[in-house]
Amino acid sequence: MTPDEADQRIIVSRGTLAAYIQGIQQTGVYPIADLALVHEEICLLEAIAEKYPSKGMQVLELVTWWTAFEANVRGKMN
Repeated sequence: MTPDEADQRIIVSRGTLAAYIQGIQQTGVYPIADLALVHEEICLLEAIAEKYPSKGMQVLELVTWWTAFEANVRGKMN
């Protein structure tokens, strides 16, 4: 992944997270079936941060949001 591809992936990740949140707000349905995908997204972002340290703070913030989202969805499983 090139730096430009990493930037594009970060943009897509932000949009995806926003879409998940908007979907929950509109429907009240939590994407429990997508938890594996959410975890994969977190791992991908962590890999980007490791490969491109200059994007670290930007990606760390996004990982924090995704991790909180994952915890929130997992909380709805109980």
